[in-house]
Amino acid sequence: MDSHANMAVAGFDCTVIATSGRYATVTPFSSNLPTMDMVEIGDVAIAYDDPISLQTYLLVMRNALLIPSMDHNLIPPFLLRMAGLHVDETPKHQLALPTVDNHSIYDSETGMRIHLKLNGIFSYFPTRALTLDEIDNWDRFPIVFITPDGDAWDPNTLHYADNEEAMLDTNGLIVEHGIRPPNILFSEAELSKLYGKEVAWSRFNDVVDAVHVSDERSQGCPLTADEVVKLNAPMICVQLASLGVNYEPLCFATRVTACNIFEKQLSEVLVNAFATIHAVSAGRSKGVSAEHLAKVWCIPHDDAAQTLGVTTQSLRHDPDSSLSRNVGTNNRAVRYRKIKSFFFMDTLFVTAAAKSLCGNICAQLFVSDKGFVAFYPMRKQQEVYLALKKFAKEVGAPDVLVCDPHPAQIKREVREFCTQIGTTLKVLEAETQWANRAELYIGLMKEATRKDMRFSGSPLVLWDYCMERRALIFQITAKKLFQLNGTNPHTSTFGTEADISHICQYG
Repeated sequence: MDSHANMAVAGFDCTVIATSGRYATVTPFSSNLPTMDMVEIGDVAIAYDDPISLQTYLLVMRNALLIPSMDHNLIPPFLLRMAGLHVDETPKHQLALPTVDNHSIYDSETGMRIHLKLNGIFSYFPTRALTLDEIDNWDRFPIVFITPDGDAWDPNTLHYADNEEAMLDTNGLIVEHGIRPPNILFSEAELSKLYGKEVAWSRFNDVVDAVHVSDERSQGCPLTADEVVKLNAPMICVQLASLGVNYEPLCFATRVTACNIFEKQLSEVLVNAFATIHAVSAGRSKGVSAEHLAKVWCIPHDDAAQTLGVTTQSLRHDPDSSLSRNVGTNNRAVRYRKIKSFFFMDTLFVTAAAKSLCGNICAQLFVSDKGFVAFYPMRKQQEVYLALKKFAKEVGAPDVLVCDPHPAQIKREVREFCTQIGTTLKVLEAETQWANRAELYIGLMKEATRKDMRFSGSPLVLWDYCMERRALIFQITAKKLFQLNGTNPHTSTFGTEADISHICQYG
């Protein structure tokens, strides 16, 4: 199995698990060579016999091009890494101090290590189709996904290139991924310093909205230094201090403009032409045909064709496959509601003295480009994955999820879950937290919660309940945001009117 393609390619010596009913046009590295039309996309399984441990591993490739005329399989190392495997492509004999990790593929969950071999100058490892015993007793063998476990994968998406470019600074040096200190919620020194200062919230929202809605980059920063000084928002000082940045109004204004530019780049669809070298590449896949849908649904052909034009097909199962009973029942691609929005997430911290009655010391905040806020308390930062699952169940699966490069937010299980629900995970460049919209709302949530708790005399150990209430208020409050079209974030996100009966009577 060597690697040349931008998609996995399955030859004849493999076991087809399921076919998708979708097809792709396969093009070679030169436009002068013939193309292959209607190449089916499907899921396959292959067996790898480890000659050292004598253990057989069942390797699963999803969304692979099925080309039975090939006598070998192809898989890009990029896909192996996307599946969470550790890949080293450097041959051991080309290293001064080789180790067992070099020129190998390693899976930390099952302990599988594949030592790659060389066929000329191409790396490969031997595989085979599954036997009848392995098909009937597949649960007795370790199963490793060597491609992302999702129902669809787009090799032509631009966010991979964006993440790669964000790794270098303007001098061509690697950006250091330092971990910033946690945000403090109820510091005594901070309370004594900021007590009595009121934020002009209406003016603050107007200015921030103007920054985010502005369409003219050439006009420079729409927020002047005098306006920033007049705002005197405590959250601005707190956020900049936590980052070790001296408070300078002009510096902050520049950062707000950069945040605006970043959000505009997320919403734009860029079409760039690049000269690439491929042995095999695939175009857009097609779903089930109108003829097939009309047959299985017993509906007129015209109705079936019109239905395909207004629906999507995210999940696939092949009822004709002999292995269909062995296919996992993971239906995350259609289980969660699809949200046509960009969401940002970040972790909010409190002091050790503010540990809640439920044992929470931090929380995960999800904020959309429409101002929708979702709040999930956590007992430790490693529970980001659980908060993300709860967010997907209660709110939905957004098109894009933006986060900071913190290890807890980009770990393997988070990436795999985003792949399965059809969400693109975009990781910001290190030390650019100001480009994360969730950072802004962390400050707003903190200040609003402080006011609520001071006014009501609520004990500090109930901070998580107070923040949950404040998040609900943020969701259903109508704001002067251009993208809301006069509604509130809840209605703009879900398309239904929000009900305020449960929180409108009492404080």
